[in-house]
Amino acid sequence: MPARSAPEKRATREELERQQALALCALASSMGFLEGRVLPDGSVAMLGELMFTRAIYLGVTEGGWDFRFCFSDRGLAKERFDQLSSASDEPAGFVARRFG
Repeated sequence: MPARSAPEKRATREELERQQALALCALASSMGFLEGRVLPDGSVAMLGELMFTRAIYLGVTEGGWDFRFCFSDRGLAKERFDQLSSASDEPAGFVARRFG
């Protein structure tokens, strides 16, 4: 009688969502962004260039984004991007905010 193999481990919903978020971040440059990262709350943030500002996009999905914060100081935008911890964060120092 053949030996039984161990049952395959099923991924949890959180693991699947994290894999999906990481895959989205991997596409950042092909989507026109400078950088993407998965935040501690599991949401996706992207950093992008606009004509006159650098923007932080929060709540990014395949279909769009929830919030965009524009910074005239590109270095400050990167600094605030690196400090984000959730999609509900409001980075200090932005000059304009838009809703997706």
